[in-house]
Amino acid sequence: EEGDVLIHNFTVWHAVAPIEVGVRYSFVLFYDMDNPAIQSDFESYETVDGDGGDDDDDVDVIPVTFYHEIENEEIDLAFLDRNAEDGEEWLLMIEEKMPPFAKVELDSYEGHIFHALISGTDEIVSTFVVRDDQQLYTIELKDDVNNNGEL
Repeated sequence: EEGDVLIHNFTVWHAVAPIEVGVRYSFVLFYDMDNPAIQSDFESYETVDGDGGDDDDDVDVIPVTFYHEIENEEIDLAFLDRNAEDGEEWLLMIEEKMPPFAKVELDSYEGHIFHALISGTDEIVSTFVVRDDQQLYTIELKDDVNNNGEL
């Protein structure tokens, strides 16, 4: 019918029937609520239902802060997207040219992976895996890379 709308998760297989008469207009909008690069565009929620059902797959939103402590270096903070359509991993830039002693706050989820890189290079100085029991992640050069949620 004229004026109908359908909203569904991107994982739902779907199709449309061909029209026999007239013209079909469509409007398509894609969004990714799990992408930290756009988190500030959406209202924060305490939990997100994993599949829209009433079961126990709710995912807790974790407010995290990345604090940059490397003197004399600007840092690029990137989210590692392991859900890319072609199966590859992509770095999505969250913050470019973070000056020393700056912080970036965003909402994330347990298991999300972030890389801190020397600005303008591919040199990773820290890798962080978000944990539900930690909210502050410090970007610093370390000999021991096994703290602060780092790999």
